Amino acid sequence: MMRASTWATRWIWAFVSLVLLLFSAPLVSADAVPVAGERPVITEIAYEDGVLVVAATLPVGTVRATLEYREAPEVGAWLPLVVEHLEGGVTSVQFRVPLEGRSPAAVFRVRASFSEALPASFFSGKTTYEGVEGEGLLPSVGGPWRDDDTTDGGVVPGEENREVVESDIGRIQGDLVYFFNQNRGLQVLDVADPDLPQMVSTLSAPAMGEQMYVMPGGEAVLLTRGGTCAWYSTESQSELLVVDVSHPNAEVLARVPVPGWIQESRLVGSVLYVATSVYRQVEVWEPQVDGETGDGTVSDGEEGAVSVVWESGTVLTAIDLAEPGKPILRGELWFAGSGNVVQATNRFFFIAIYDVDNWNSMRVEIVDISDPAGVMFRHGHVRAAGRIPDKFKMSQAGSILTVISEAWDEASRWVTTLETFDIDLPIMAGPLPPEYPRLGVLRLAEGEQLHATRFDGERVYIVTFERVDPLWVVSLADPARPKIVGELEVPGWSTYIEPLGDRLVSVGIDNEDGWRVAVSLFDVADPAMPALIKRVSLGDQNSWSEATFDEKAFSVLPEEGLILIPYQGWNGSEYVNRVQLIDLELSPGALQARGVIEHDLAARRSTVHRDRILSISSVEFLSVDASDRDHPIVVAAVPLSWPADRIVLTDTAFVLAMERGDYGWYGHPAGARVHVLAQDDPDRVLSTTSVSGPPLVGAHYAEGLLYTIQAPLEQRWVEVDGEWVVEPTVVVFSIWDAGALPELVLLGSTKLETTLFGWGLWADFFWVQPGVLVAGFAGGNRYGPWVDWVGGVRDFAMPYWSGGSQGHLLAWDVQSPDQPMLVSEVRLEDGSTDVWWGSSGRFFQHLQRIYAGRSVSVYTEPDPATAEIGRWTTRYYLTVVDYTVPEAPAEWDPVEIDGNLVGVANGGELLFTHGQNWDETGQYAEHLTAAAFDGVGAHLIDRLALPLTWPHPMEFSAEGVVFLGRAPEGEDTNPTLESYVVSLDGRFSRVASLPLEQPVEAIANTGSLLVTMARGNQFGFYEPLAALPGLGVGSLTACVWAEPGQGVGDPERGFWLPLGVYGAVRIPVAAP
Repeated sequence: MMRASTWATRWIWAFVSLVLLLFSAPLVSADAVPVAGERPVITEIAYEDGVLVVAATLPVGTVRATLEYREAPEVGAWLPLVVEHLEGGVTSVQFRVPLEGRSPAAVFRVRASFSEALPASFFSGKTTYEGVEGEGLLPSVGGPWRDDDTTDGGVVPGEENREVVESDIGRIQGDLVYFFNQNRGLQVLDVADPDLPQMVSTLSAPAMGEQMYVMPGGEAVLLTRGGTCAWYSTESQSELLVVDVSHPNAEVLARVPVPGWIQESRLVGSVLYVATSVYRQVEVWEPQVDGETGDGTVSDGEEGAVSVVWESGTVLTAIDLAEPGKPILRGELWFAGSGNVVQATNRFFFIAIYDVDNWNSMRVEIVDISDPAGVMFRHGHVRAAGRIPDKFKMSQAGSILTVISEAWDEASRWVTTLETFDIDLPIMAGPLPPEYPRLGVLRLAEGEQLHATRFDGERVYIVTFERVDPLWVVSLADPARPKIVGELEVPGWSTYIEPLGDRLVSVGIDNEDGWRVAVSLFDVADPAMPALIKRVSLGDQNSWSEATFDEKAFSVLPEEGLILIPYQGWNGSEYVNRVQLIDLELSPGALQARGVIEHDLAARRSTVHRDRILSISSVEFLSVDASDRDHPIVVAAVPLSWPADRIVLTDTAFVLAMERGDYGWYGHPAGARVHVLAQDDPDRVLSTTSVSGPPLVGAHYAEGLLYTIQAPLEQRWVEVDGEWVVEPTVVVFSIWDAGALPELVLLGSTKLETTLFGWGLWADFFWVQPGVLVAGFAGGNRYGPWVDWVGGVRDFAMPYWSGGSQGHLLAWDVQSPDQPMLVSEVRLEDGSTDVWWGSSGRFFQHLQRIYAGRSVSVYTEPDPATAEIGRWTTRYYLTVVDYTVPEAPAEWDPVEIDGNLVGVANGGELLFTHGQNWDETGQYAEHLTAAAFDGVGAHLIDRLALPLTWPHPMEFSAEGVVFLGRAPEGEDTNPTLESYVVSLDGRFSRVASLPLEQPVEAIANTGSLLVTMARGNQFGFYEPLAALPGLGVGSLTACVWAEPGQGVGDPERGFWLPLGVYGAVRIPVAAP
């Protein structure tokens, strides 16, 4: 009792001293217009049962009175504690404040405001909200550049000599290297002097496909996913592009739409055949069953109904490219069922399609393509015993089609079956193309899986695997009686075989000591006695190679006595990407590993041209002098792509692209970098500056200076005294001179040892005072330490997910660019031990205040007594951090809000939150809430029910305009872009509604541009005003999921988007 009494006395003395302070300091808000000389005065202070009562008189005209406090008399920002919204004429007020949790040294004052940013009625709504409950678990918040890329189908002897060519990502024609780069699009390099390669033409088309042909006249033919990028939907449409590469900016000469999504293709002569998978609607007549007699008989067909059903199928399209700039569509054929395995000769096109009634078997549709102009005819089909895994399992020799398949037998074992069919056998005419009967059959390798196969004249080589790799040699001399003539068992298995006369070269897996890519040389001069001559295994214990599933990455060059194969894997503690050089000697027979070519990323293709090895990956082109094969030397390198994780606009003619610097196995390991780009060309890099240290996680430009922040992207747990704790990490803050771009010069940097929770962080920046820049991390998923979940063996346990960080703010004094200093650090954590999950959303700013939303989920244990199940309850809060004093930022008391904070407007007093709930019937619903924030409470103004249809993205303006995309809600409705404001009567009011062709999938506001993105990466640009005045449209030629919220731009400079490994793109704001 004595302690409580003494504490209360100290509080009272603080107020006594406060009264003197009030008479010497202005107590009206800066935007108020008080009566001259009038100010609020505290007239009485009382202490009643743990509650402090403060009475004050107010100037005439006061509409809001706020009791504020700070923790110490002379330090820190004044924080709101209690707010009273008053009717006109009120000149006195009484505040009641619980003392618990307040510092005894705190001082208080009263602020009077004479105007409200929002109508007074907005502050009468409730300030407590229902949490969202959920049950159970956590809440879910063959050489590529050879001119003989033909397959086993090939050219049938005696037929017209029309070459059969497969697509590839790379091709050399003359001295031009064509590369269909997944990261960028089409890139063409001149290698007439391979020591001085030059990029001569480009076409931006990242992630659009990897099938390319080069025509005799030099035109590139690209098979792309099409403008809609609508994978696996009923609206999917691919597109063929014919591209003129004679100019630096390659020109699309022609476009041909192709239905569905592309599976495979072949160029036969001048006709391109493309197989695509398609869904289509068909009408089916369903006769009515006679229900009167009950005997189930069918009526005479006059009664019934037409129903619409969806069916999957494969479409074969023929496109005549005799004049590449004027392609002609010659026809389309539909086949029920889906399949992605094709083979072709100059007479037939074969498509292996899954049987819709038996997914354990396939049929091979045979199409007559003997007409050089591209006219197609159905020739019939055959039925295989099982699944046909790849193109090397089908081959035509004369009239005989041989098919190799695998299936489960009655004993649930794999079995490989070789079947032959005479597809020129006369068949009785009928209304449908015939099914050809089987001529011969051979079953082998029961209980083993089928791997590599290769036809070579009257032989076929077959590799199966269970514990060892049997290489089977099968004779097809008598197609009616195929027979095994030889067998060899070796460890591992082959995935591709290259026949070279009496020798076979294969690539596959060596599983004797780990899992390593292996190249093998076999002697098959005596088919009855095949022998392994030599095997070369790559890497230490584990390695991988694209060549094991795409033979085009495997370059076998007998004329050079050389094999080139890319691989990647661990070399000790270092992860490497290499091209291995292997000497190939066919007679008497030898393989010898030589040197390697080091790449930053996995090499895709390599070959020899003009005495140089040309090796290419998605990020670089290398020209290599291998005159000493043990020590190949890179003599020239051309960058092909680089990642862009954020774009920073400047007030100059330059744009800065930030490369984070840590992409794991899938990106560029060069470390963090800043690329200076030309304002009109995102692929034109004027300079690149490496940023040493951790990955780049934030960048900001202002008045000729670039500010960057670096931090590890993952948290590291260490065990200290038997407990797991997060290891402190180093954060680096730097300032760069960007006043003379493209040159970038480091001025100063400083390091901070702290702990950043979460993965995938990127900082937002806020100027809270002149010379004070705050970097805010809005949190991310957080993981706990390794837990002994699996047999008590930590090495095989997984780290558990323990929620998310609620935010982290770092304030830096940047007044001296050569000596930046950290002035304060704020963690938005509540310290609760029973909170399992929480994350902050976006940060918002008003003057010196930063607004952060967070969600907190608490688990209630099951109650056996009441049979109540365990539940999660999620509640949402707003925290305001006041940087009036940057060295001692003050956190306002958390305020409960109605959902995730998604917008702040009207000087920080209008909040928008996005919430969800389930009604009494269990129906899920979402709503947008507008609330009036007075510093101590978020008063409900109105709720707007959001559409149940998806998508329905939202964005907001600082002036309080809500932008909402609405998807069609029925067959007779159109998608719309809508705008809303909160009207003076406290209701959401729709201001504009624009009909659109496609639903909006994302909305962003750059400040001067409102950006919408619809399906197929179609963009719309508007002024960010309620009337939605249009500025233009644009499109992104890339099949990637763009994030408009990461974009920057304005009507003059266009909209710039970072696409990660796919680089940066600029979308001009073109008039519609």
